[in-house]
Amino acid sequence: MNLKKAFQYQKAIKNIMDELNSWNYELTGTAALTPAKFVEVKEIHKRSELNYLFPTENRQYEDEVKTKKSLNYQGYELPKLLAICNYLAVCRRKLAQAIADCKNEMEIGEEKFSYDAAVIYANDLRASLKIYEDLASLKEEENDSVKELTFSSNNEKLSAEYTVTTVTTPLPGVVEAAKAEYHRVLAYTSELSDMIEAAALTSRLAPAAEPAFPITANLDYIYRHFEELQGK
Repeated sequence: MNLKKAFQYQKAIKNIMDELNSWNYELTGTAALTPAKFVEVKEIHKRSELNYLFPTENRQYEDEVKTKKSLNYQGYELPKLLAICNYLAVCRRKLAQAIADCKNEMEIGEEKFSYDAAVIYANDLRASLKIYEDLASLKEEENDSVKELTFSSNNEKLSAEYTVTTVTTPLPGVVEAAKAEYHRVLAYTSELSDMIEAAALTSRLAPAAEPAFPITANLDYIYRHFEELQGK
């Protein structure tokens, strides 16, 4: 298993654990471990209490007990779900440790970055590219606006308008420096990104860290195959 596949497993396990106990699922009542799924709800309709309303008529109301349909429509058993929850947590912990070990052993590029250092560096450089691009696009611009001038003449207040032309000019060498840096960083970032991707694909994690279930598995798959998964 390479690092890229390990990342996919991390996401897959998180999705399954969300099916078990995520607060998002609990809000909608669909999480497998939602407490409401492990109670029996009965409605006791005490219609006999109405009989006093008709003391002289041959009418008798009887109580009725209605059992509401269980929210646990999959029929999941709680002990097995709890065991699955612990199993997935162990899988996730093993995977996290193997990923950390693999990342720290990597030597990416001439600088021999670890995986995380390379990813952080590449992300920072991409963020810088936007400002470099803005600086490189600077050019001389002229904008006209109107100003009003108020003055007095022969004890009379007068106003007049005049044009203000604002000229914005890049400082000498700014555009050239920004363009040169933009193209340098763009080329380096692209190269670094390719090296990160290659490192993730060619890396190898400890085989014991790979989960026994497929990346496409969901909670129902784990539940149905749990016994055989434990044996692997």
